[in-house]
Parts: sequence; structure tokens; C-alpha cells
Amino acid sequence: MQNRDRFDPRRRALLRLLGAAGTAALLPACGSRSSAPRRVLIVGAGMAGLTAANALRQAGVDSVIIEARDRIGGRLWTRDLGGIPVDFGGSWIHEPDGNPMSAFADQAGVARTPVDPTNDLASIEAYDENIGRSLLLPETLQAFGAYEGFDQTDSVWLDQLGPQASVKDAIEAYIAVAGAAMLPDQRARALHVTRYVHETFDAADWGDLSLEYLVNSPIVTYGGSAFGDFPVGGYTRLVQAMAGRSDVRLNHVVTRIEHGGSGVTVQALHGTQSVSFSGSHVLVTVPLGVLKAADIAFDPPLAQRKLDAIGRVGFGHFEKVGLRFDAPFWESGTPSRTHLYFVSGNADEPMELPLFLDCQRAIGQPALVGLVSGAYAQHFATLGADAIRTRVLAILREVYGTGVPAPTAVLTSGWANDPFARGSYSYLAVGSTPDDMDALAEPASERLLFAGEATIKQRYGYADGALSSGLREVKRLLGTDQVSVKPYA
Repeated sequence: MQNRDRFDPRRRALLRLLGAAGTAALLPACGSRSSAPRRVLIVGAGMAGLTAANALRQAGVDSVIIEARDRIGGRLWTRDLGGIPVDFGGSWIHEPDGNPMSAFADQAGVARTPVDPTNDLASIEAYDENIGRSLLLPETLQAFGAYEGFDQTDSVWLDQLGPQASVKDAIEAYIAVAGAAMLPDQRARALHVTRYVHETFDAADWGDLSLEYLVNSPIVTYGGSAFGDFPVGGYTRLVQAMAGRSDVRLNHVVTRIEHGGSGVTVQALHGTQSVSFSGSHVLVTVPLGVLKAADIAFDPPLAQRKLDAIGRVGFGHFEKVGLRFDAPFWESGTPSRTHLYFVSGNADEPMELPLFLDCQRAIGQPALVGLVSGAYAQHFATLGADAIRTRVLAILREVYGTGVPAPTAVLTSGWANDPFARGSYSYLAVGSTPDDMDALAEPASERLLFAGEATIKQRYGYADGALSSGLREVKRLLGTDQVSVKPYA
């Protein structure tokens, strides 16, 4: 899921995630004497699969993780950007207070550093290409204030537009009213910021996002900053700590799962070789995008209720470009500036490269990470590395001057083109409901179970949601409400 790189100050739940990881008394058990788990096959070595394997190991149950990639971690992917560890999937532990991912990090001895760009709004470099200059602070605050105004009135627009409306419908209606007294460029920026924030929440085009579940979100919040913390050294440290000595078979692409008899069989391709795995149960943790593509055949087939949910729940796009420099030139001015918010003048792609995260500010390293989402992220994924590098440099030189040096390293993500992800993380699309995510979480049979961020409506899109879903399914398998994980060095 890319752990969902989003912030969400709207969602203020009174409850914590009590029960989101599942309570045995509320779950149909798969642990009767005749079907007690003996050897669990886990499809996917992302956070959900690794957590399940770790918890099963603590309970003395054998497991094998079958992973298509040549690495573990799934949509948590820390890469070396010229000597700097940068996460090109999930980056944040959002709402870190009371968050199970924070608890695991603390257990593992992985330090966390707060990174909240909203705290830096007064020092952000905001540039509007349509008027060819940087914004004055009052102009920046006005644009971001428009988002806050929409946040405070979104239920009004739901009442007016109805449950089948999109977030796009509501933002345009809001801007038509709130922007009536603004100048055209002010109104355009107000719309740009409000759209960008909401597309970033769910990695989806604003026209696809459900207004109903923006307002009546099932998300349950933890405490602390909505942006939260970076794990020091990247998510790879948590991935490795969770994996420990798990039996992981890399480069095995699962093609078929049979689950109708007294056990299960998983068929996979290892290069050109067909490999078969046998077990008592199978836990599928692949991204929703893989299920949508029907890349895995199930025998017996999945029920129509689950297939319908797979079709209705959205699976969005979020991409990154990282640039390492010898020095943080963007912070050299007076006053010093931090992150870059960019309003593109490209009429065909208005959400082109709107935010660059200042890694000097965040982690003390001279790098910028551009974040793109929604429809533009899909377009971004079609561009070659050279085209992305050229356009990013052109933007930086337009904003900061022609003296901007060439980066010493550039990396991009490519989740949309990854056949083992086919996107970034889930969202509630127009026409879908939280009940669809419950349907995704339901076992397909006594022996076929599902986990992953898209299966947990209380924390969909978050890495901690993937973790909690893995725990939920181990509880289901064992018929207990008490399971644990242990970090490994």
C-alpha cells in the first residue's frame, strides 16, 4: 500500500482501533480440530504476510511465504538514493501514538523521527507557474486555508449533492461559492490545493473518490500528528525485523490456488519452472490490484460477493521521484525555505509534480522527493526516467534559478507498472462502501483467508492496517484473541 502517504486531519474518531485487528470471539474460526493450522502458505511478503508469519511462528505453527518479487517488503521499499535511504513506497507511521507499527518499531529498537510538512507551512516555497513567480505567504495561506474551509463544510455538500457524488463534485461546488470573491489566480490555487490534498489522501483522482465516505469515513485514528514519523533508516528496518527467520521463497509467482479439499495447494512459477506447495491453509495478502487483474486462479472460484467487492473498491496510484544533491540549495535563500509546493501551468496535467518533500528538513539529508498521486501518477508512470529527470530539473530551475545543479542520483517508483502491485493502495470509490472491504476480509473457505490493507476498513491504505490485518487472520486461524509478534535482529 504504499503505506498510505497521506495526512488526514479530518478524521477524528473517538475510538482507537479496538477490534480492527480482529477479536477471536467475533471471527469465524478456522481452527477446529479437523482443520487446525499445521502448515500455512502465505502469498505475499509485504507487511501483512510477514506479520502473519511472525505471529504464527510465535504460536509454533509452520508457514511458508511465497513471494513473486526478488525482495521482501511489498509496497514498503527502501532504496539507496546516492547513499541516502529513501522509501519509495510507504514512508510514514501515521498517527504514531498508540499505533501498533510504532509499538513494533520500539520493540525492534528502530528510532522514529517526526516529519510533518504542515508544520512548515510558513517556510514552504510555493510557486505558481501560471503567474510565473513564488507566492507571498498570505497567498500561500489563503490557498491552504481554502482546503480547511472545505474540510469544515464537506458534510454540507454531501447533503446537497447526495451519496453518489464524488469529491470532485463537492470541491467544485465549494469553490464556486467560496471563490466567488477571489481573483481568478487565487481561485485556481484554492481549487488546486484542495484537490491535491484529497487526491493525496487516497492516491486517486478526485472524480473517483466517494464524497459519502469522505464525510462518513470508517477510518479509526490513533493519536499524535496525522503525518507522523519516519522510521530512521527507512521501513526496510521494520520489514527485516518482522521477517526474521521466516521461510520466504522469492521469485515465485503464484498462478493458482486450490482450496476445496482437506488441504490447500498453491501453484507458482519460478522462472520457467512450475512449483507446487502444499499446506493446511493459505493466506492471500497480495495487493488489491493483483486481485482486480485476476492474475491468480482460485479453485473453487471466489464467491460473487467477494468478486463484486474486488471490482468496486478503488485501488489508486501514488508515485515518487527522488533526487539527491551535493547540498540543499533550496534552503540557501533568505529566509530559508523548505518543501516546494508547485502549481503547474500545464493545462493538460494541472496536478503535475505538486509537492517536493525537503529531506534536509525531514532527515538531515540533501535530497528532494517529489510526490504525485491520482490521474497524474498514472501518466507519470508512463514517462521514462530521462523525461522525468528533465521535467523535474526544469521545474526546479524555474523556481530556484538556472544555477540549480544536476542531481547526483535520481530514482523513481513505478507501482502502476509493477505486475505484483498494479497500483499503490486502496480507497473507497464512488459506488463502493466499507462493507465491500469487509467482504474482501472474509475467508473464501475454511482454508482460504485474505489479509492486506484493503481488507481492513478501519485502516485501509496504511502500513499499520496491513500489520493489523495479518494479526487478525492469525487470530482467526488459531481461534484466539491473543497473538503476538517478536522483532528479530
